[in-house]
Amino acid sequence: MAYTNNDIAARARELAPDIDVRDECLLRLMCGAADAELKGRLKKGSADALPEELFISSAAMLALSMLAESTGENSISYFSAGSVRLSLNGEGSPAASLRRRAEGLLQGYLEPGDFAFVGVSG
Repeated sequence: MAYTNNDIAARARELAPDIDVRDECLLRLMCGAADAELKGRLKKGSADALPEELFISSAAMLALSMLAESTGENSISYFSAGSVRLSLNGEGSPAASLRRRAEGLLQGYLEPGDFAFVGVSG
């Protein structure tokens, strides 16, 4: 993949155009962290099959989630992709919702991050 953290930040600004200008520096930091987190969770050999645009969008959503968590605010009220607009004013935290959606986009490419019992002898 030949993208940069600037590509992720640009996508994050497209998805959440209401981000406060004061959060720009923090957003760039979160884009790097989101990139590293998702890369670290990729299944072996899946990076070559993963569409770059999908990864960038997922990383941008994860960065927005991290930004909302770090500021302690729910300043991100919506994001949009093309003609689809998703409002985050419902149940649960917007940050958690964005994180779930970001991970859901890459579901087939990521190692499971949840705790699970694989087998129990009894």
